[in-house]
Amino acid sequence: MSTFEFKVVPAEGLFQEYFLRSFGSLQGQNLIDFQFYKKEKKVLSCTFLCEGGRAESLPMAPFGGVWSHREIDQPEVLSSFLEHIFSYLQQYQIRLIRVIQPPQVYESYSELVNNLLFKNGFTVQAVLSHQFLRGKKNIRNFFKTQSSRWEEKLNDKQLNLTISSINNFGFLKDIQQWNSQKG
Repeated sequence: MSTFEFKVVPAEGLFQEYFLRSFGSLQGQNLIDFQFYKKEKKVLSCTFLCEGGRAESLPMAPFGGVWSHREIDQPEVLSSFLEHIFSYLQQYQIRLIRVIQPPQVYESYSELVNNLLFKNGFTVQAVLSHQFLRGKKNIRNFFKTQSSRWEEKLNDKQLNLTISSINNFGFLKDIQQWNSQKG
């Protein structure tokens, strides 16, 4: 594996390519950005809020996790990056680490990151379901026709379903803009 440089910098005020790192509710908090560089180019990064013995990436945002800025040709690069993060957090008595890795559609290495987290002793506590909204009428009709089938499957698998309303849809415009910029 080529030589990589690991950096830990305060995330406040940094330009973030990953739009959720600029999520409004996170501003002014103890955010730390972990970065991996190769030949002075950022390859990987991950932002955490660290306080009270906990590190969370990113609280109050739909998801956080590891973000790749460049193509990664070896899984060992991701593994090494995570090991550096864990080592740093242990030095500062962080006892609980929470990561909400983005779905594959937003981050191509998400499955690999999830796998590496699992191999490092992390447990899955929840699986996020992401959907695209098509309007109240379409959603209402869809639920009427599908809800009994889903309830049956949930009961068979002994799963819980939590439904809550979304009060602010502004993040969807951010996602749409970010996707069009990313290509």
